Amino acid sequence: MKNVLRVVLAICFTILLSAPALAQTAIPPPPKPADSGPSLEATMQFIQEKLSLLEEVKYTLYGHTNEPVTNQVIPFVVEITNVTIDPESCNIGYHWKVSVYDATAKERDMQIPLRDVQMTALSTLEQYSKNSYGRDGNNILVDRTDPPVFVLQVLRKDGPANDFDFIDKDLANRVAKALMHAMVLCGGGSKPEPF
Repeated sequence: MKNVLRVVLAICFTILLSAPALAQTAIPPPPKPADSGPSLEATMQFIQEKLSLLEEVKYTLYGHTNEPVTNQVIPFVVEITNVTIDPESCNIGYHWKVSVYDATAKERDMQIPLRDVQMTALSTLEQYSKNSYGRDGNNILVDRTDPPVFVLQVLRKDGPANDFDFIDKDLANRVAKALMHAMVLCGGGSKPEPF
């Protein structure tokens, strides 16, 4: 019995002596995540370059109204000019102008505060028309466009969406991905609730 007690005491004594050494053992920090893509500056420069390509998007809209039912053929020109970026404030600015029948219908300076962006959505102009019918004065349902048009919506938490018309669907997808990457780098997007 004395031998067992001595062994137990020896083990306890060894543990007590080694405990401070164990407590002082440095635990390395977790590894840094791998580089997750281009920098904010490079991403915003890409967005500026690609949105500047939208200087003038021309198409003919074929649609109809419901009350009264009338067919519509409307020539559109959508212009995006003066695209500016500010990586420091996470803002993209541009001038937006829509002309119908060679007359300016809407025109304004626009901003995209990337910290407020929730998501982007890409659809055909026909689908976009169905989703927005009756809102903001939209009373025309689009049956088709020539050439086909794709609408990239940049949706914010609170506030208006920014819409861009593209003829090139691949370019629209690339800009959507870049906008989402810039949004993440700026701290935008939906934040999960803590509980």
